[in-house]
Amino acid sequence: MARQTTYDAIVVGGGPAGPFAAYYLAELSDLKGLLHEKGRMRGQRHCPISTNQQCLNCQPCNILQRFGDLKRERRSTWNRIHKGDIEPALTNVVCGGIAMALPERIMRNLIEGREKLNPMIPGGSNDETLLDAPEIEFLATQIETDHRLEAPIRGMYVAGDGPGAAGNIVSARATGLISAKVILEG
Repeated sequence: MARQTTYDAIVVGGGPAGPFAAYYLAELSDLKGLLHEKGRMRGQRHCPISTNQQCLNCQPCNILQRFGDLKRERRSTWNRIHKGDIEPALTNVVCGGIAMALPERIMRNLIEGREKLNPMIPGGSNDETLLDAPEIEFLATQIETDHRLEAPIRGMYVAGDGPGAAGNIVSARATGLISAKVILEG
């Protein structure tokens, strides 16, 4: 017969939010916790960049894009990058569209900010300027929560991209901390 263990808090998912929630709970309380991750290793995930969804083994999983392509709302290609005057410092990346990895507001601010800074930092908004963004995660169906991220099931809190509580990696981590904080407040 399997040994049963009781936990005060179980964090499901090892994405950006899960480890932050588990760490926050472990560091700030005496709760007995478990971090459970069932997901696929990065190399086994469906790649949103490749045409056949096979992982391209980017190390780390980064997307490279020309600023000109970003402004024109199109993905970059190695062909367009190699035609430019800038040699990429990052070579183990995937050409694509960083708009897939970052929220629209961030994209608008990035474009506007680079164009406004161009007089002070010439070349920052040239078409050939290269930008990169980290691994992409897609959102799942949003789970209904209250303002404290508690789900309709009492005592169940959600965080991160999986339940649709965040739209990017930074927000995912923040929602992990919010959920953990609410749990600690009891």
